[in-house]
Amino acid sequence: MNGPALNALADIVSRHTPNRNLNQTPIQGVSCVRIDRPDEHLPEVYNPCICLVVQGAKAITYGHDLYACGTGDYMTIPVTMPIIGMVTQASPERPYLCLQMDIDLTMAGEIFLAGNIPPSGSGQAARSLFVETMDDALGEPLLRLARLLDAPEDAGFLAPMYIREVCYRLLKSGHGRHIAHLAMQEGSLQKVGKVIAHINRRFREPLRINELADIAEMSVSGLHQWFKKITTLTPIQFQKQLRLIEARRFMVAEQKGAAEAAYHVGYESPSQFSREYTRMFGSPPAQDAERYLEDRE
Repeated sequence: MNGPALNALADIVSRHTPNRNLNQTPIQGVSCVRIDRPDEHLPEVYNPCICLVVQGAKAITYGHDLYACGTGDYMTIPVTMPIIGMVTQASPERPYLCLQMDIDLTMAGEIFLAGNIPPSGSGQAARSLFVETMDDALGEPLLRLARLLDAPEDAGFLAPMYIREVCYRLLKSGHGRHIAHLAMQEGSLQKVGKVIAHINRRFREPLRINELADIAEMSVSGLHQWFKKITTLTPIQFQKQLRLIEARRFMVAEQKGAAEAAYHVGYESPSQFSREYTRMFGSPPAQDAERYLEDRE
């Protein structure tokens, strides 16, 4: 995607981010992100979406792997995933800016069936996060979609068409087959997607591996193998990240203490919660939440 197009997107996103972090827009499923300075450990649970960095840079922790996502790069997440991002390039004068669009898997399945889209990316392992450089084929409908934020009178009619085009271009990309497998409810990626959705809904409860295997219609060993291949985590590690991300949000947004946050997300032992929180975020819970609140002021 060329420089002028990225500059145009940066200008649009900057005008539609009155608040720090995530800003919902009038177009359903489209959000804008602004961060004014580098941050450490920004944990989020992403639903299926595409995120394009239009200014600045971010490092993304996906399981145990680290990916760089700079200006002009985008990440695609076809299943609900806990992800820790760290903005590495941002300032009040030149903030980190990102355009985010949700992926409707039902729509993607309809497009795949109707669009005569050939299988692609057959050499890639099943995964639930991809980082690529944006090309013009995908970038142009995203730019047209973003421009509708300045033309609300046209958005009701045109936005659904542009969103469908973005989905179509994603399905034709190198990792489109993974989105298609989820959308068409077939393959191991879709089966693991069911387990991910189940853990996401009930992460406060103890995990029962046999129950998860039944949901996936796999053996216990098969579930572990495919779950780790797709998420780079075991189901227990995945649940732990969901719990700790929610605990951080709970302490910051609700201004609650560490012990209350521990019980809120399902821990029986506050000391175990503190150890695992510190291991994930680098600071004890109370200290980390206090620093985050200070940074936001």
